Formats: sequence, C-alpha cells, structure tokens
Amino acid sequence: MERLAYAIKRDECSEDVELALDLFKELQSNSSNFFYSVQVDKACRVKNIFWSHAVSRRNFQAFGDVVTFDTTYKTNSYNMPFAPFVGVNNHFQSILFGCALLRDETVESFNWLFSTFRKCMNGKEPQCILTDNCQQMAASIKKVFPKASHRVCKWHILKKVRENCGNIYSTRETFKEDFHRVLTQMLTVDEFEGAWKELIFEYKLEDCVYLKQMWDIREKWAFPYFGQLFYAGMTTTQRSESVNYVLKRFVMPASSMNGFVKKYERFFIDRLQMEDYEGFHTKHDKVVMKTRSPLERHASKVYTHGVFNLFVEQLSENV
Repeated sequence: MERLAYAIKRDECSEDVELALDLFKELQSNSSNFFYSVQVDKACRVKNIFWSHAVSRRNFQAFGDVVTFDTTYKTNSYNMPFAPFVGVNNHFQSILFGCALLRDETVESFNWLFSTFRKCMNGKEPQCILTDNCQQMAASIKKVFPKASHRVCKWHILKKVRENCGNIYSTRETFKEDFHRVLTQMLTVDEFEGAWKELIFEYKLEDCVYLKQMWDIREKWAFPYFGQLFYAGMTTTQRSESVNYVLKRFVMPASSMNGFVKKYERFFIDRLQMEDYEGFHTKHDKVVMKTRSPLERHASKVYTHGVFNLFVEQLSENV
C-alpha cells in the first residue's frame, strides 16, 4: 500500500511547520488564554494540531452543550483533514469552539483530539455531539465523551442510501418519497419502527446490507429516539459544512500549513465581526411587533435580534 499522500516529511515541511507553530506562540503571547497543542509521532514529526482562541473557550462555556464535528474538508498542501468544533450562539449563528489539522482519522488521533479539546475547555464536555457516520469517530466519542448523546447526520444517511440503493432510486419512483416520509414524519418509536419494516417489505430490501446497518444504529439518527433532547435546531452537520464553505473563500486549496493558519485567523476575525454586528443590532434596533400576542411581546424582551426574527416567522405562520 502506498504511503499516505499527506504524511508529513521532515525534509519537506519542517520549516513550514515551525512557522505555523511560531504563529501559535505569537497568538498565545498576545492572549494567555489562547490554547494550542501538538501531537508528534515516534519520529518526532508533527502529527496532529489543535487550537482554540480565548473567545472560543468562553463561548463554549455558554453555548457548548451541542457541538457538530466534521472532517470532510481538506485544504492544505499535505491534504490533512480540517476538523472544526462548531456550535450555535444566542444569535443563532454558527460559532467555532476550536479546530484541528489531523494527519489521519484513526481512533488514536480522535482520542488525542477529543481529550485535548476537553482539557482546553477545562473539563467541560458537550452534552450532544453530531457527526457523520464514522466508526473510528464513534468509538472515540464513546470513550472520551461517554455521557454525551452522539447522533449521526441525517443528510449523511440520505446520501449513503442513494449510493447503496441506487437501483431502487432509479427504478422505483415512489421509493424516495416513501423513504423521506419514514425519516421525517414518524414522531414515535413505534411509528418509526413499523413504517421502516413496511418500507423494507414493500421494496423487498431485506438483503440490503447498508439498510441493515442503518437499522442497527437507528437510535443515532432517527428522530423519535432523541426528539426529547436539545440539539439547538441541528439534525445535520450542515453548520460545520457551512463553516468549511466560507473558509474556502479565505484559503487556497494547496495552502501551506503556515499559510492555512494565517488565513484561518482572517476567517476567524471575520466571524467575530459578524457576531459583533448581531450584538449591535440586538442592543440598538427598535423591535417591530407583528402581532398583538403577549408571547411575542415577551419574546421581544428576552431574545436577541436574530432569534426574535426567527421566532416571529414561526409565530406568524401559526396565528
């Protein structure tokens, strides 16, 4: 088997890595609460890097109950996965609690990363964590965050069904609609399990290996099993993916590690400015009432500008 393309070789990138680490040291000298940690391999090469700003650490104490975590984005010359920890603030904006560059996606690397994240956050752990369906990630979450409720992204389930049940999608026009109905409209465990079994029988999918696997982990992705939990309005890793999408505007695909960290700092500052913008509107904008509901009046006093607007949209639809 060929060596991994993103293996970091001392003779190729030691200077680049040192420049990146120098930048972390500079950031820490400017803010004592800036946190970074580096894991090295047996050859003393940098393997994994994690960092978090002081404001991110403070935000996690307030908004860190729910975290989405995703490793699909790779934007540096070593093809290392970028792994952001993303949450939601009181403006319903995506916020970054910390991020990492990883050499690989093994249980060992995830163990190190999640343990480092917990240390960075002074022992506080997420109550709920949302990821894609990665076995190595799941094993590590179970070990490092044993009390966390781990859920799998619903979008990931849908995507994999298309990939593994392609013939059904192309030959049976009703399957897609029926499958989505099972995923989105079943409110109780009994309803879901009954509808799932009917779907499997109707389309003769008893031998589909992927659907069997999905059934075995249904408590991680089917809404009726965790509808009572607080997930901050998230059922997918879309917020992590959205962060990745915006980051692409700042970072070139083949960026050096040092270049990536520098561009990430610009991206991070841009995110902070957006938070400040929402905070300004919450403090200074006049609230415009759309109904005479006492509930709306109360919401206008306790919600931020962004969340109040979302609330009013829902309220108006039901008045």
